[in-house]
Amino acid sequence: MFLYIDSLFAEGGSRAEQPQRTAPTTLNELFLAALRDHVREAVLLLGGRGAWEPMFDWRVDRRAIRVALYLQERLGLARGDPVAVVGGQSLDWLIVDYAVAGLGGVAMVIPDMFHPAGVIAALGETGPRAVFLPRSVLDDPAFDRSRVPGVEAWIDFDDRAEDPQTTDFKKILDLGGTLDTPERAQRFRQQARLTPPDQIAIRHYALGPDRSTTHTDLTQRGVIDCMEPIRAKHAAQHGDLVYIAADELTLDLRLMIYRLVGDGYSTTAVGSPERAADDLTTLRPHGVIAPSATLWRLIQDDPVEADSQPGLRQRVGHLISRARSREKHSKIRRALGGRARWVTTTTPPDARLANELSSAADIDFRGPESRPTTSEPAASVRS
Repeated sequence: MFLYIDSLFAEGGSRAEQPQRTAPTTLNELFLAALRDHVREAVLLLGGRGAWEPMFDWRVDRRAIRVALYLQERLGLARGDPVAVVGGQSLDWLIVDYAVAGLGGVAMVIPDMFHPAGVIAALGETGPRAVFLPRSVLDDPAFDRSRVPGVEAWIDFDDRAEDPQTTDFKKILDLGGTLDTPERAQRFRQQARLTPPDQIAIRHYALGPDRSTTHTDLTQRGVIDCMEPIRAKHAAQHGDLVYIAADELTLDLRLMIYRLVGDGYSTTAVGSPERAADDLTTLRPHGVIAPSATLWRLIQDDPVEADSQPGLRQRVGHLISRARSREKHSKIRRALGGRARWVTTTTPPDARLANELSSAADIDFRGPESRPTTSEPAASVRS
């Protein structure tokens, strides 16, 4: 019992200066190592609007184990079984991914930009055992759950279940908590370690250029292989804070968040394009991930430029002569919070944005990775 209680508060005690572990070869190894061996204060910052709350690594680990125990003990989830998440605005999808992948299942994500008919089609194609989704989707009159037979659990991320068919996410955590013993937790971790590298771990849906539905499947090892270019782009440092302002959970963003969790250093804050300017001023992150349109708006509408003391600004301008490029560089840095070392777009940047950000010589600017998509039959998921 004492060992179990200690595991719940694994954040206590002094930290090493760097995580003491080898590079993961599977997604499960990444989760298991990073959440228990790291040098950051918290893995996530949640909330925003000036009221950021830390989500500690041990809490993510604990919640994932409880979701996994619920899925395994109550639904009998087995290796290869798919579980779906609709949306992605909340980082609860990350907990579900860890839980499902740890059991050897397939963690599906269907972005909430899909029309309800598209969500139903994607669910029908794969046939998930359980579906986690926000209340907004459940309340949409066009979302007809009866068209997706075989789903054994509908879980409401917003904890406002209003019918017997739906269960609150909080209740899932509570039910998993009743099953959460040291022995079961250790069995989950052992099962996660033994999941084969070639087992499909995630499936990600997207809309093609013609609005057709496509999906990409990645194995446990394939996730790590795809993350390598991302890791090579941005070397993590102790104390790094990364801010994400995204209106859609793309596959590249999903992989980037895996990388941030897995590096053992970074704390990730998730905001939105609408409040990005305020969030960046408050958080002053070292890395920024955002759509191209959001970044363009930020660097064009730098609030610091609107100085409330124009007379002082003119006098300083007479005293300090700065080159035009230095002024532009300073403006970009202020717009991004003042400490950014790197910036990544979640959508392809246009030439104007690339030119502007490239002028800031000490900010590493990169566009999103391009990846092939596949559309395999649903039977390929249960391997």
